Amino acid sequence: MEGKTDLASLAINSTAPAPVSVTLEADKESLETVPAPEETPKEEVSVSKVAWVESDECTSCNDCINAVPNVFKYNSNKQAHVHNPKGDTYAKIVAAAEKCPAMCIHPGLPHDPNEPGLEKLLKRAEKYQ
Repeated sequence: MEGKTDLASLAINSTAPAPVSVTLEADKESLETVPAPEETPKEEVSVSKVAWVESDECTSCNDCINAVPNVFKYNSNKQAHVHNPKGDTYAKIVAAAEKCPAMCIHPGLPHDPNEPGLEKLLKRAEKYQ
């Protein structure tokens, strides 16, 4: 992809096609209609617009707090949470997610659609959504 990334395309919504009927020739005088097997609907994948943390999974390692203090803080249980999702660049939030040993940081979508290197950052962030 070149140019700007269509952020809306990250929220993938797919629905299964409607079942169809297949007509088979039983003999020359009659036709039998056999319904097609129903397909399993594909799982809907959606991405949060803002960064978030599964605080219950946080190990209080300080990595995110030290790396991006304008975005992450500890709650009263000394577990990280996002206090300001627009507090720093998307690149720093993605880097914090990559460094998190508990893998509990979810970068969401970038708040600045003009941030440099956005396509690569979105690709890196995919596995943390």
